[in-house]
Amino acid sequence: MEHTLFTTEQRALLRLHWQPGSVMHTDWWHYLSLENWKTAYQQPTMQPAIDTLIIQRRGFSCCPTLDQLSTQQSMFLSMSPHLDKLLTALGLIALRCPVYLLLQPFRDQLAPVLDTAACQQILSLSTEWQKDAPQCTAEQLADYALRIGLRWWLQQNQCPVTQLLATRYSPDQHLDTDAAMTTGDALHWLMKLWRYL
Repeated sequence: MEHTLFTTEQRALLRLHWQPGSVMHTDWWHYLSLENWKTAYQQPTMQPAIDTLIIQRRGFSCCPTLDQLSTQQSMFLSMSPHLDKLLTALGLIALRCPVYLLLQPFRDQLAPVLDTAACQQILSLSTEWQKDAPQCTAEQLADYALRIGLRWWLQQNQCPVTQLLATRYSPDQHLDTDAAMTTGDALHWLMKLWRYL
């Protein structure tokens, strides 16, 4: 019998698609009007039926088979363990406010995902910094930058893989249609950040 060995990233994609209840952000239960099923999901015998219900409610397009993934989709999967870091950095690029990367109170809040060296690297990668005043407090920055980066990435890369990866985050972080979207090439920046961070 032939056994297929999946990479860690491929296993993660299959789990996001076929076992979403075990990996999606907890806010999705409410967003999909399934909060009453969240407790029942802890019972292994209930999980397959509830996962099927989640898949139906999400309404995403069909997940490509692993051998049908585009180069870009495979790259997104490779990035997935580092997505918090990359999307936060992408959000900082979008915000164009160097103060976030220079002042210690902001850096302290970014430290769980971006260390001092990463902040310096982000500063050196962009030439589009502006002298605008900060749009959020230091305490709000990490979540704010992640939300901006996530929205920018999804605005330009709506494919089944990005949709599935985005379920790791609260739907409130990226499904707000009133949110101002950033212009520019998010994929270019994401690849650059992936290379240098």
